Amino acid sequence: MKKDKIHRKILEILNNIYKKLILKSSIIIDELKTLTEMICSLHTVKFIILTDYYKGSISKSKCFYYIKINNKGSVVERMVYMKGIDVSNHNGSINFGQVKDSGIEAVYIKATEGTTFKDRCLEVNYSNAHCEGLKTGFYHFLVGTSEPETQANSFYNAIKDKANDLIPMLDVESNFDGLMDFILRFIAKFKEISNMQIGIYTYTSFTDNLDDRIASYPLWEANYNNNPWKLNSNFFANRVGHQYSETGCVNGIDTDCDMNEFNDGIINKTNGYVRTNYLPIGYRGDGSFAGVDMEYVQEYFEDIRIYANSNENGIWVETQNLPMSKCLELKDTLGSWFCDIK
Repeated sequence: MKKDKIHRKILEILNNIYKKLILKSSIIIDELKTLTEMICSLHTVKFIILTDYYKGSISKSKCFYYIKINNKGSVVERMVYMKGIDVSNHNGSINFGQVKDSGIEAVYIKATEGTTFKDRCLEVNYSNAHCEGLKTGFYHFLVGTSEPETQANSFYNAIKDKANDLIPMLDVESNFDGLMDFILRFIAKFKEISNMQIGIYTYTSFTDNLDDRIASYPLWEANYNNNPWKLNSNFFANRVGHQYSETGCVNGIDTDCDMNEFNDGIINKTNGYVRTNYLPIGYRGDGSFAGVDMEYVQEYFEDIRIYANSNENGIWVETQNLPMSKCLELKDTLGSWFCDIK
């Protein structure tokens, strides 16, 4: 297709997307895919669309859909960016309707600190933000004065009955002896009791106190350079948020406010699949022969498709993609057979 025809087609697609955004009438992912292919055929470009598309459906709030393409025509990055704030009792009474109208989409709310402290504004902040349709998430402030396992329990109990649209975050900004051990123990306990992903919040300068044992966890990085995403690389492999200011001004909040930009890595996954441990061999697991009795195994996965895998150590199964509620139900059903949720 010649370039002038491609340009006309791009304009046509953009016009179609615009109409759909106005009418809120249908999903626009197909147009975005086609548009990406068109741009790929032209040149290297950073292309940003202000759109209501998010995760396969039309939402009421706006976000940036960002496509970066290299000079070989391959998409090398595709990301949704969201404006966000984080709040606690220090921000006082908040009008979340005005917050939403100012363009904020994601709100992290302080839940707990240590083992005994629960933020006094947690319930009202969550209730009001959730009622306005804002994406909500929670964070825990880690301290060295109580066991990390009890802190993890306290955090989970405070948030388990709430809508965790965003992955929970562990706020690490206080240094003490055994810090890394506390972080790893907190994460292990929280994952055990919640089966939720968890991320790390910390300052750029504080990363010197951490090490790459937590490199794979999502990083929400504080660096007050007032320039979202202009950050140097570090040992973390998955940066999902940048807190770029602590003196922001947001309608509905009377105090200075922490300002953030997040990518879609902070979205808590609503689906997953279950993986078992190595399965017992023999007829109904009695050890009578070397193979696994798959008919017996399937009894634990009623109406669920499973896939067998093996290595030199044994055989395990993984399920089809399932709602997280079903994954948690299977965890209880499988007992010692359960390995994890991916």
